[in-house]
Amino acid sequence: MNKLEISGTVSFQETCQDRWQAIYFSSSYGTTFSILGKFKYDKVQKKLLSTTLRLVNYKGPINMAIASAKYKLARKWIEVKERGIAVTKIIRVISIEVEVRGLIITNVNTPVKNEYVLTDCDLKNDVYLEIDRVLLKLNDGGGHKENEVFDSEFFYRDGERNPHAFSLKRIEYMQARNLNPPVDARCIEENVGGKEVSRIERVNPKKEKVDNSAGKSPGNVCPKGYSKIIF
Repeated sequence: MNKLEISGTVSFQETCQDRWQAIYFSSSYGTTFSILGKFKYDKVQKKLLSTTLRLVNYKGPINMAIASAKYKLARKWIEVKERGIAVTKIIRVISIEVEVRGLIITNVNTPVKNEYVLTDCDLKNDVYLEIDRVLLKLNDGGGHKENEVFDSEFFYRDGERNPHAFSLKRIEYMQARNLNPPVDARCIEENVGGKEVSRIERVNPKKEKVDNSAGKSPGNVCPKGYSKIIF
């Protein structure tokens, strides 16, 4: 199978099982953070016995932390495209979904439940650790703020103007060419105080729903991280 030209590296070797290894870097709400991992792997059984994760915050105003983490067992052989390389590559991954949220208790070790077993066939190829980061809203109930901190990753606001649809109208709204452009009526009815930016669906002239990546909120765009595993 294929090899990635750009990736990190993580060791499952016995000599590295007692140390934290950096496996992911990102930023949300202006805070840069990393995710570290400890891995206990049994080379004879070809089994990942335990995985423990920890998030470390660097510069930025909002403390980030891991809310939960789990293996995506059904995700094994995947297609990826590296930036600047047109060819689609197929790689074997151990995928971990990591849910991250701001304003919760930090510096807590998070275990990934269950074990993960590899096969001889798997080990004939390069295997990559995939971190699938998912950002959760600050407010558990989906509201636009938590402890008076406005959730800028999922909502947009501008003073006392009506909430707006973060879609094709967003530029018009931000440039104040139209003080109160059309809004989704549900937003007013629910009195959310800000429009969830990924909520509006774009429809083409044939009344078919089409993807509108420009309408997605920053919090809904979470890049994955890949590290080649050294066994």
